[in-house]
Amino acid sequence: VKGFEGINDIASGDDMLLMDKIARKYPNAIGFCKNEAAIVYTYPQSNLKNFIQQRWRWASKSNKYKDIRITAALAGVYVFNLSILINAIGAVAGNTTMLYLFLLQLLLKTCADWFFLSTGCFFFKRNDLLRSFLPAQLMHIAYIIAIGSLGNIKTYTWKGRKVR
Repeated sequence: VKGFEGINDIASGDDMLLMDKIARKYPNAIGFCKNEAAIVYTYPQSNLKNFIQQRWRWASKSNKYKDIRITAALAGVYVFNLSILINAIGAVAGNTTMLYLFLLQLLLKTCADWFFLSTGCFFFKRNDLLRSFLPAQLMHIAYIIAIGSLGNIKTYTWKGRKVR
């Protein structure tokens, strides 16, 4: 796939963008290696500022994928979370329909997130992480909206330099 040619001008995300190139050249030939021997551990960011900068950087490449399915999935998650917030505001303002939509969306999000996260926690033997699941649900909505917006409109700092 000629390595990083065509994506080497992008400051971050070379690993994912390279996988995107490989997947386009070899459709249906890439799969998830669900094997404990293939697990790679990454240390968490040391503080909230670095965490936000990292996620901001990751979100900034969301419009660089050539596979429309990835872009559509990212946009769908963003719009769904934004609509949860809009319906929550409408519910607080007294709109009963928006209250029911908010509750339905929150239930759908919670069930889907629980399915994926509990499956991952079981595989990685980290069920202790599920204790913070419910309190984190509402924060996650704000996080998706904020990071998704920032990643597509503002510069970020990475390795001591400003990048857009």
